[in-house]
Amino acid sequence: RDIVLEIPPPLLGGPNRTESNAIHPIYLKGDLYPWSGFRQEVINHWQSYPWRAMPAALAAQTFPPTTATTNTEFVYAADENGLQDRWNQNIGQIMGVVFDSQRMDMRLADFKANLSDCTEVLDSVICTTGGQAIAVGEFTVFWVDSHEFQIAEYMAALGLKHGYLSIYNQTIFLKVEVPAGKRYTGLFYSDVINRSDTSVTLRQAFFYFAIKTRSDIYHTVQISRNAQWTVTGKKFVNT
Repeated sequence: RDIVLEIPPPLLGGPNRTESNAIHPIYLKGDLYPWSGFRQEVINHWQSYPWRAMPAALAAQTFPPTTATTNTEFVYAADENGLQDRWNQNIGQIMGVVFDSQRMDMRLADFKANLSDCTEVLDSVICTTGGQAIAVGEFTVFWVDSHEFQIAEYMAALGLKHGYLSIYNQTIFLKVEVPAGKRYTGLFYSDVINRSDTSVTLRQAFFYFAIKTRSDIYHTVQISRNAQWTVTGKKFVNT
């Protein structure tokens, strides 16, 4: 439990770094809704989860974060690939150990590790050890000012209900479903979970999110006959 409550180390941007990004001109035309109560869902799940005994190797490092500890980041990130590497180490590796300790068949992985026939190459995936995609993620470096919801198109193409969007220091969690009283699918977004949050840590939020996605994987986007879920090209402003 303690290691999930730890705050991941900050991303260490290099002295020289890219000013470009891999964002495609894909914009959401469907409806956006806040994922109300996401933080409280995480807290409630955390308080009620029946933890299995963890091995000693999972003990949290509680000593002060000095230059002599692994709590301090020493690897420079200069582009999206570098950010993804640090995410895999500081979030993916840790959560993989936690999932395994709880006998959960889940991994955080590079997208190409899954067995879907999706022709798009995303950044990240939560998948089973056998390669079944459960949820997908996209990363963008935080110093580039362009973050669109192209992930909504990827979620729809894969028929997946959940996704996540992260700049490492900030992460939002996504789900697609038909809102109560509505006919068509909407995209729900959580509060921003900051890397430095202590009330709900990033790893804690991921623990809840991964378990939730594992039990509710798929959703087929439902839109009206003449509507579009996403558009490509000139920016569409959702009103």
